[in-house]
Amino acid sequence: MAFSMVATYMLVGVLGLWLILRGLGNALAWYADFLDRLEDARLPPPVIFGDTPRSPQNTWG
Repeated sequence: MAFSMVATYMLVGVLGLWLILRGLGNALAWYADFLDRLEDARLPPPVIFGDTPRSPQNTWG
């Protein structure tokens, strides 16, 4: 009977550890995806005085 109790506790411990590690992996994957979406949604840098390198105001002459 002692062997079956030890085996049961080991099985429950391994399954619990697997669930915890899986949850941590999912949380890290979600956080990485969140950071990627945040970086994609970042606004472009502000335009100073309306001049950008592609604007006609920067042409000389």
